[in-house]
Amino acid sequence: MIDLERKEIEDRAGRPIELGTSYAPVEIVVREANSDSFELTWTLGEAFLDLDDISIPDSELLDQFLELAKMRFEYETDETGLFLGVTNPDEIADRMETAMDLLIEITGESLTEGQGIDVRSLMQSDTFIQTVASQDIALYHGIYGLVLDPTQIERYETLLPNAFGGEPFPAIQTIEVTSTANEYGCVVVAMTTEPDPEAFVEILMDSMPDSAAPTTDEERAELAEMEIRNDLEFIYDPDTGRMRQVSGTQTVSLGDDYRIETVILTEQPGS
Repeated sequence: MIDLERKEIEDRAGRPIELGTSYAPVEIVVREANSDSFELTWTLGEAFLDLDDISIPDSELLDQFLELAKMRFEYETDETGLFLGVTNPDEIADRMETAMDLLIEITGESLTEGQGIDVRSLMQSDTFIQTVASQDIALYHGIYGLVLDPTQIERYETLLPNAFGGEPFPAIQTIEVTSTANEYGCVVVAMTTEPDPEAFVEILMDSMPDSAAPTTDEERAELAEMEIRNDLEFIYDPDTGRMRQVSGTQTVSLGDDYRIETVILTEQPGS
């Protein structure tokens, strides 16, 4: 079992606002081990939401939503443990649809025309499920299969998935072994990923629906200033072959404004 913590912070005009924190246990089970792959399940348990001053008028609807959030992902990795993809996308899509209907009841807002994007169709698409809905699974398995030299900082080109289903985003990834044995005897690996700014904006605008794409020179110029950075840390226990902790922080900045999302996956004691 591992614990999943997610926190979001938004800063507009120098005023950081914590948007909320959620916690949930996760059970990972190996269903089948083959010579060249593993089949696993990733099951989210009951979540706790710390929403600060956000009020939910109908707690019964919220309870139903949290029950739906207990998603069960079936997925596959290669023989080294590297994440390959979700194998029950139809089940996840059906559960997402029901959850979105409840979310509309809770908030009273439509999810079909936000920012000109058909959010419902996007969130039920196979691309979204394989890239966004399952991103915590991909994060947990992020360095399995890598062979790293602890004396070197490795820097190479990679591709990041596109949730809109378009061309992937070229990026530069830097990986460094920051400790070969921390106080618990674990290996610590730091990874930073930054998309190529010009390619990111170009591909994003090509991938977005016409109704959501920027239409004026001012909007395009503003989008061109967007910067994204992912900072990850993996704490790997060589004795058990498992991750003790994985943390990921994504920073999206636009001028002086930014939004930070942090995810921390921690192995429960005695797991």
